[in-house]
Amino acid sequence: MSMTGIPVNKLTWKVILQIAYILGILVNVDWHEIFRSFYEKVKVQVAMRDVSKIPSERLVEIDKELFLISFLVDT
Repeated sequence: MSMTGIPVNKLTWKVILQIAYILGILVNVDWHEIFRSFYEKVKVQVAMRDVSKIPSERLVEIDKELFLISFLVDT
């Protein structure tokens, strides 16, 4: 699954973990994809029961600011 919309200055391990926790349990982070996409796209593996329940977008609060995060499921 790919996540986009996370600002570069807010892209930390803690933020990735909290956003992934919205959907399920974080299993793996593809750090090479983060560096390859110049921090634009974060690719993660999340353990969850029903993939169809992943929203396409979600409003997330990071450090008292709101950001629209987009999710794209890799099949």
